[in-house]
Amino acid sequence: TKSEMKQGFGSSGAVVVATLGALNEFFQTGINKEKIYNLGCKTIWEVQGYGSGIDIAAATYGGIVKFLKGEIPEKVEFKDFPIVVGNTGFKAKSKPIIESVQVFEKKYPEVFESIYDNIGQLTKRALQAFKENDLETLGELMNINHGFLYALGVSSEILEKLVFASRKAGALGAKLSGAGIGDNMIALASPGSEKKIAEAIREAGGEPTVARIDEGLKIEEVK
Repeated sequence: TKSEMKQGFGSSGAVVVATLGALNEFFQTGINKEKIYNLGCKTIWEVQGYGSGIDIAAATYGGIVKFLKGEIPEKVEFKDFPIVVGNTGFKAKSKPIIESVQVFEKKYPEVFESIYDNIGQLTKRALQAFKENDLETLGELMNINHGFLYALGVSSEILEKLVFASRKAGALGAKLSGAGIGDNMIALASPGSEKKIAEAIREAGGEPTVARIDEGLKIEEVK
């Protein structure tokens, strides 16, 4: 079969969550989003054998989510988060990317630990920026985060082209998204700059999508 869903958008997780939501509604089991999230994670792990669960969290809860593996996702309040997604055009397989990072960790344990800790600190600061609706700081943190991910070896030539094209077009920040190597990058747009950034991504060889944050799992009745 051939899917029209774009690569790297967490479509597997979205399908799992939508299916669980539909079954919950049909059979009136009354389970809440936390239970759907847990069931979704178990389903993905059984099928794929790996995964952080972040795609399941995003599809279930929507919005901006504070995510730590092993903990229940936490919704983060925000005013606006105008992003442009740039698709590289090819699907990156997560498992070999994860394995390459593990090789890096074993070869340079001190360096890896430092990068990992710094990414954690960036995330905490980004959480504060979200709460304060400080898009400029958030963009700067995205750029720094991308630098760390590049150092871990999970970027690629096409991702770098799209990231730097976005920044040149006025993005407040831009970074790779997901496992890296392929799939997508995201750019944080200043108000009104989305179209310019999207065109820059297209000219750099990517497929842009101007996106807005959605609400996650919801039930709609189709008559």
